[in-house]
Amino acid sequence: MSHLIVYSDSLYLDRTETINWGTLIPDTVENRTVYVENVGDKALTLNLTATNWVPSNATDYLSFTWTGDSVIDGYAKRPYILYLTVHANVTESSIGDFSFDIIVDGTW
Repeated sequence: MSHLIVYSDSLYLDRTETINWGTLIPDTVENRTVYVENVGDKALTLNLTATNWVPSNATDYLSFTWTGDSVIDGYAKRPYILYLTVHANVTESSIGDFSFDIIVDGTW
């Protein structure tokens, strides 16, 4: 059986369930690195999906992407870079605080 653990540090010691994007500036891209460990014996194709945006219209002003090899071998550890794009039109919104879930899963 395979499953994934996400860490905030390159030593793979501090498990994480949150990302602090800090203070965001319009028309910029922020990035954060997370470190993923496949603790199973089978290679997985990773899927990262952003869901449950609050407020729901945040996707009009913010977008989430990631980069990295989507396949992680069994028992492998690998960094992945997450990107949050803050579109210039965010200044037209009333968005202050926001949140969303990043779902990390893998398929064989």
